[in-house]
Amino acid sequence: MIDPAIEDLRLSALVFARVAAMVFTMPVISSRAVPVVARIGLAAFVAAATAPAVAGSDYPVPADDVRFLLTAAGEALIGVVIGLFVTVTFTAMRAAGHLASLHVGAAQVFDPLAREPAPPLGQFFHLMAVFVFLVTGASHRLFLLGVSRSFGWVRPGDLARAQTELLELFAYSVGRLLESALTIALPILGTMVLVSVALGLLTRTAPALNAFVLGLPVSTGAGLLVLAFAIPFLLDAFAAVLDAAFVRIGSFLDAIGGARR
Repeated sequence: MIDPAIEDLRLSALVFARVAAMVFTMPVISSRAVPVVARIGLAAFVAAATAPAVAGSDYPVPADDVRFLLTAAGEALIGVVIGLFVTVTFTAMRAAGHLASLHVGAAQVFDPLAREPAPPLGQFFHLMAVFVFLVTGASHRLFLLGVSRSFGWVRPGDLARAQTELLELFAYSVGRLLESALTIALPILGTMVLVSVALGLLTRTAPALNAFVLGLPVSTGAGLLVLAFAIPFLLDAFAAVLDAAFVRIGSFLDAIGGARR
């Protein structure tokens, strides 16, 4: 028999492993702009608040040290899967900004959130994604799904029997990333195609006009004008992408946990 105090301590460590892995891979909070100490503190606070509920759900705590370490690794893997899936979906907005920047034309600037050079439109789209993530309560939904509900659905051993589901989730996340990026960037991309066609026709009609001189300011102005009108629709589109991501990860957790139940 394991001592009750040691069992509670081990249970708290297992809960912390899943929560910390999710915090260090989830959108916004996993940014290098957020101090590591703050992320560890947030994970510890959430784990301490969740551990009593997990203890009341007959969560099995291994008494053997080797099994305990393997269980902790499995808990961390579950947290990484949940956090990374939402992060990949979150990246769709940034990818859309990069796609739009290729056609609008803009120099690279330093992104303080990503800590790397990025085109201005990519940075702007990233900030819009952060806004949607915080305003729509997606961060709260992620904690509810990844912490409170996932412990009732999934145990570390379930992932070992869910290779097919993991591959399907990976394929879905990559496909959804490309689809969402193209959908969000479509207004600007479509406008740039029309501008290019119009400039080409203008050059054929009036060869004296220099398309290379006119192209950049016209493309930039048209792209920014379309972006100004499309911002409300872009925010709604990304909110819908986030909703679909939470539904998909919930279905994934329910599927791999349902096999055990």
